[in-house]
Parts: sequence; C-alpha cells; structure tokens
Amino acid sequence: MTPELQQECIRVMVRYYKLVVTAEQLEAVLAKDPEFRADLIAYSSPADTADREVLGDLFMKEIIGRPWPCYGDSQAYTDTFYADLRLLAPEKGYTFLG
Repeated sequence: MTPELQQECIRVMVRYYKLVVTAEQLEAVLAKDPEFRADLIAYSSPADTADREVLGDLFMKEIIGRPWPCYGDSQAYTDTFYADLRLLAPEKGYTFLG
C-alpha cells in the first residue's frame, strides 16, 4: 500500500468515524481481510461509501467486536456502541474524538 493511500485511509477514519489511527494500526487491521486490502489497493478509494463502510467496520470489529451502527439499528444499540467505543478505544491504543 502506498503512503498516499495509507494517509487517505487515515483521513477517512478521522473524518467519518472520528477515530485516529496510525499507519501501523491500519496495516494490522487490513491484514485481517487481505481480499479487501487487495481490492482497496487495486480498484478503490477509502472515500468511496462502500469501501469506507467496510474499513470502518473492520476497525470497529477490532476495537469493540461489532460493526458500526447503521440505519435501522435501535437507539439502545447505538448508545451502547458509542459507550463501548469510548471505553475500549483508548485501551486498544486508539483515540476516539466523538
């Protein structure tokens, strides 16, 4: 992955998910889904909605073990998700700005 693509992924995580990640954390998370990593490098952009959602979900599954809330999820799920993210992100070396 080029440094430019890494930086674009990092910017996407901050802009859309309020999650500060390092290049090392990005590579570690992408290593868990080599097919997505290869597609991202070959064809896509992390700013693309579908790719951005996959990238965000990979990080959320790494940090709290479940995907980012989406339309139709209950308010209880969303509230619990954010509470868990605020608690667990720092424990796993991430900074959540939300």
